[in-house]
Formats: sequence, C-alpha cells, structure tokens
Amino acid sequence: MPNPSHSAIAPLSVLEAQKVLAIFNCLDQAPDLSAAQQSIIRSALRSVVAESDCVIFGVCADSIAIALTAVQAYGTGLGLEVPPEPDQRGSIGPTTPVYIKCNTNSRLFYAEPYEGDSRGVLVACQSQLAEGFNAMYGHLPISLFDGEPIAPATSTGSTESP
Repeated sequence: MPNPSHSAIAPLSVLEAQKVLAIFNCLDQAPDLSAAQQSIIRSALRSVVAESDCVIFGVCADSIAIALTAVQAYGTGLGLEVPPEPDQRGSIGPTTPVYIKCNTNSRLFYAEPYEGDSRGVLVACQSQLAEGFNAMYGHLPISLFDGEPIAPATSTGSTESP
C-alpha cells in the first residue's frame, strides 16, 4: 500500500515512470520544476528504484556540503542507505565544485574535485540480469527531495520477489 505522506501522486507503473523520467536523459543542467512536477518526478523515481537491484547516485555540485546534502536526501527519499562519509580524492575545500559517486549496494562512496559545468543528480538504476531494468536519469534537481519525509526501505540488492 502506498504511503500517502510521501506524495499525493498515485504510484506510477514502471512504464509510466520511464516516460516521465525520459525528459531527463542526458541533461547537463537540472531544470527548474514546480512543486507538482517535483512530486511526479519523485513518484517516478520511487517506481524505477523499486524495480532495480542496484542504484548509483552521481552528484555534480558547487560544494561538498551541497553534494552531501543532495545524496543523503535522495537516499532517504528513495529508502536507500547511503554511507555517512565519502572517501575524498584530491583536495576539496569548502567552495570546491565536486562530483560524488555513491553505489548504494557496494557502498562505494567518494568525492573528488569537479571542473565541469554540469550540476544536478544522476540516478542510475541497474538490474543484475542483462534483460532486467537498466536506466540512467539526469541531471535531476539537487533539491528534489529537500524536506521530504523518510521513505520506507526498498529491497534493492535482493533478487527475491515480494
């Protein structure tokens, strides 16, 4: 049963979610979205994450504080556990633009200086099976899950059916 505290939007099928998220394929910058659009995008992400065995976040941000807040908010909003601190590769000051990669299954989590212009969050959803669900969306807004209630934990990483 869906948790109404997460969204006023009814759960989307994976096909519906893929259609909604298709507009985010290969964007360099996350677009500005209305509150209603953000709610639909969050619902779509929850649908595709539920079908994934592995979820990987990539965050391009203006500082490590912004990137860490984003990856933690996405993890919480999607019911995924994110390690507390990334390994730091290279010199990262408080205003250094960064890229953070976080694999929620393998627990690979690192931050490194980023010289590119892209900003936002990439979400890669992967299946253990070649014919399974595999997709990447982004760049999504860094603030998409700001202020969202905690989502129930998902079963990513498990091959068991509910």
